[in-house]
Amino acid sequence: MKKMVLSVLITVLSALVLSSCGIGAAFDADKNIAVLAREDGSGTKSAFMEIIGLKGKADPAGVIIQTGTAGVLTEVKNNSSAIAYESLGYVTDDVKILTVGGAEATVENIRDGSYKISRPLS
Repeated sequence: MKKMVLSVLITVLSALVLSSCGIGAAFDADKNIAVLAREDGSGTKSAFMEIIGLKGKADPAGVIIQTGTAGVLTEVKNNSSAIAYESLGYVTDDVKILTVGGAEATVENIRDGSYKISRPLS
């Protein structure tokens, strides 16, 4: 039981990088990438910023702030130029999960440490 709960928590709380999966318009390399971030105070944002070494830093100019998972997923789904991060357990097939360092965002890769953008619960 404890292992199952830990598995679910790892899956739900692993931050990952998302992009549009081609729903709607195709990606246009001549357009700027739309960068999305969660609102200040979000645990997902705090973990992601710490993992990538930007804890305590201000959001870059032009970032689109979304409040909540639904807002992030909707924006990424509808904007072929968008990129964001979100918890693995909430991601749907409407968006593409990007590889990090050649590793896919799977429970196995998160557990063995090959998917580098994740956080433990402790």
